[in-house]
Amino acid sequence: MLRCPSCQSDRVSKNGRTWAGKQNHKCLACGRQFVLDPQKAPIPDWKKGLVKKMLAERIALAAIARVLDVSASWLQGYVNAVYEQTPWAAPAGGKKAAADRRGVRRTLVVRGQEG
Repeated sequence: MLRCPSCQSDRVSKNGRTWAGKQNHKCLACGRQFVLDPQKAPIPDWKKGLVKKMLAERIALAAIARVLDVSASWLQGYVNAVYEQTPWAAPAGGKKAAADRRGVRRTLVVRGQEG
């Protein structure tokens, strides 16, 4: 018997085919669409945590995707989402002064104001 992965209901009907040609199903109880054996499984939380650690170590995105066996497009989307959620603060004067000495001038926008 076919069961919905979300609500475990057995009220499931066929719902066409995916772009890859697999049979798509729809739960009549909760409305979720699903495929029995999806090729793309959800990325587990432990792998997402490892991505964050690797980003903190400044490892290249291509290397992270290759080592963790995730797609580059998923990784870029995840990095963008993490970046959007990261609270930013103005850097300490030491780093800004050092950057100015090297001839590099950076502008950081904090809460909509240039600083």
